[in-house]
Amino acid sequence: MKKYLSSLLCLLLGLTVFTACGDDNNYLPGRTYSVVADGVFIVNEGSYYSQINGSLDYLNYNTETVNRGIFKSANARSLGGTPNNAVLANQELYVACTDENRVEVINDSTYKSVAQVSVTSPREVATDGDYVYVTSYTGKVSKIDAKTHQIAKTSNTLGSHLEGIVVLNGYIYVCNSTDATKQYTDPDYYLSTVLRINKSTLAVEKEITVEKNPTELLTDGTYVYVLCSGNYSDVKACLERISKYNDSVTKITDATMMAYDDGNNLYYVNAPYGVTPTYGVYNVTAQTTASLSIEGPKFPYSIGADPVSGDIFIAALSPNPDYPSSASYTTDGALYRYSSAGALKKKYTIGVNPGTLVFKSHAQVIYK
Repeated sequence: MKKYLSSLLCLLLGLTVFTACGDDNNYLPGRTYSVVADGVFIVNEGSYYSQINGSLDYLNYNTETVNRGIFKSANARSLGGTPNNAVLANQELYVACTDENRVEVINDSTYKSVAQVSVTSPREVATDGDYVYVTSYTGKVSKIDAKTHQIAKTSNTLGSHLEGIVVLNGYIYVCNSTDATKQYTDPDYYLSTVLRINKSTLAVEKEITVEKNPTELLTDGTYVYVLCSGNYSDVKACLERISKYNDSVTKITDATMMAYDDGNNLYYVNAPYGVTPTYGVYNVTAQTTASLSIEGPKFPYSIGADPVSGDIFIAALSPNPDYPSSASYTTDGALYRYSSAGALKKKYTIGVNPGTLVFKSHAQVIYK
């Protein structure tokens, strides 16, 4: 869910040094550049238990339409089972295909596969522009060279089931969510650590204690935000903040999903199973929370905020055709697009279990 901040950072850095992160490689002094929002990739997980493969959709802002199943159309094959997460790096979309034991590298314009990188049980991905870092249920982190698509380094076993990942300065932060050696009924099955890892050596430098079952990470460049899923019983899911200065942890609010707009706003959803969802926003500068006035869907599945346009997107499950009071995990989902003020702009049909939103943008030349 949510790997767009690193891609935007790469693009913005490209406006200064103009590396391959930008779309215009003809940087000249005397020109100025702006960043233009293009659209959003939707990574649909499919359904493992119903043998529904995952898929990739793309909402084109110019045409206001969703192109469905773009990977299969371009490559004449399925993306595979449970594509779990994705990130853009150098005009290529890296998708962690968990059941296929690979990271699929896809051209972000043609949607053609340009490489397949073998990683056992990949879960989530993050990038600094030069490398793409991958967590795995093997307890290891892999480092893929974004130029060669080769694995530059793989860590030793650092934890158990590694989930969310984010890059901040010279470190990688990784969620160590659950203990693979235990049953989910064991009180110690859910772990409570975020690992701070040296980006070069891939060695753990510190274990940071958070709430149970950390699964997702974001950063605003100063703090790391961690979404902890709890134990789905007496320990609630929540949003916490880790300081890069001293690794201190502060709880912000109860939440089950989050997204950052690369400004001041960290949006969150609190939607425990069977509970009416609530929506809020955390101001990262003022460090205050407020309710978000939004008519959200009944069954939200992921949330994203376009860092360029400011629009808010909520991907949701559809009601079960046979039991409308419950969500369907086997039928097409829906994408809701809102203004930054929370007004619904449009609703789109998308794939099954839409778990990750990745925003695409480009650098546009402005002549003085």
